[in-house]
Amino acid sequence: MTFRKVKINFFIATLLFAFTIPNYVSSTTIKNFDNYALINGISVKQTQKMVSKIDKIKEIIPKNVSDVEKVLTIYDYVASNVQYDLYKYDNTAFGALVKKKAKCVGYAMAVRQLCLEYDIPNVILVSRNANHVWNAVKLDGEWYHLDATWGATGRTGEVNHDYFLISTSRLLRLDPRRKDAKMYGVFTDDSYENPKHSYLKNAFWKKTNSVAYYYKGKYYFAAKKTGNINKYNFRTGKQKTVYKKEFTWYTDDEQFYYNDKFI
Repeated sequence: MTFRKVKINFFIATLLFAFTIPNYVSSTTIKNFDNYALINGISVKQTQKMVSKIDKIKEIIPKNVSDVEKVLTIYDYVASNVQYDLYKYDNTAFGALVKKKAKCVGYAMAVRQLCLEYDIPNVILVSRNANHVWNAVKLDGEWYHLDATWGATGRTGEVNHDYFLISTSRLLRLDPRRKDAKMYGVFTDDSYENPKHSYLKNAFWKKTNSVAYYYKGKYYFAAKKTGNINKYNFRTGKQKTVYKKEFTWYTDDEQFYYNDKFI
């Protein structure tokens, strides 16, 4: 199926049943905090805090890497640091990035804002049937879905990558309710259904439920099946186990999540 483009006024009208998504600009180009605050329903002081927070987040995003790698770090950061919660500003990037509390709109706004920092084309999609909002990004000429809300598990250091850089057909297999999706922004999906890039067909993040940590040109993560700590070179595609031990998650409710089981 093909998602249709919609004008901003129609998009806003379709959201009134649950939430509102304001216009967005890149924080590095925010010169008039008054206008930004007015458009996004936050104060000037909150806008300043959000810009400062974005600057700090950008310090952990790898330099001189591909857009795919930047988007991976953005997705992992938002999914692992934002708590799904009802909050006064839960529909804003401010709520997600500064207060670390948001609903799906806030998650999507945060991802969108961070991608804009690196001029990565992205849009926000809305499904009325699913009562849900998520993102799509354009990488190397192709569009892919990513849903940081469903990437969040609530367990420290853990991220679900099932919803990271997937095709429309894959998304609808996971959640058929989203077939009514509308998008906010310029979006075409001519090459969308069949991603041609090899790094997506055998992506290393499909083999982990952990955050992928970047260090000196390598990504370190816990293998999904064994719990071993592996390192992956994105340039060469080579992977190596560096620590053979089952991985333990420590959750906020003081439970341990050990090798896919609670103990």
